[in-house]
Amino acid sequence: MKKILSILGSTLLAVPGTTSTISCGPPKKENKLENLIKVTDLGEFENFRSLIGNVDIEERLMELNEDLENWYFSLYIIDDSSAYVVPTSLSNKTGMVKVTFTIKQENEFKNYVTQTNLGNIENNEKKTIINKFKELNPQIDDLESPYITVENEFNLFEDSQTISNRGFDQPGIVSVTFTVG
Repeated sequence: MKKILSILGSTLLAVPGTTSTISCGPPKKENKLENLIKVTDLGEFENFRSLIGNVDIEERLMELNEDLENWYFSLYIIDDSSAYVVPTSLSNKTGMVKVTFTIKQENEFKNYVTQTNLGNIENNEKKTIINKFKELNPQIDDLESPYITVENEFNLFEDSQTISNRGFDQPGIVSVTFTVG
């Protein structure tokens, strides 16, 4: 009996040591963008030119979040006060982070837009979105030197997009929604 207890005792002592050796080690750090982006309020920008083209907003994002490099992410502008930061295909990061900001300049473009729900459209290509937007908002023809474009280079959401007026007069951004089908 003593021999059996001695063998069981030594076996039980050996097993926990083996188990803890296998499970020991530092926890793996997840490759999420949110681990790099700690500051999500980007502050105030002077005008819409800062937002359009994303250059100023990208610089501010990297300035406030030192570990972030520009090849990690793309910006998806939502409206005149927020954007999503999403990983690029070159990055091994995952997830997306919403950032906010304010713009001193008035969003004059909004004054010319009465319809932001485009209803049912054939596809979510830029040209289709802009044509439907102009059809539902004919008053944008009253803009001085308009340059209407879909702001984002990719479709993060299948039922919405951001349209901007990059013209020198009445600049601004509006979000539009639609259904494809």
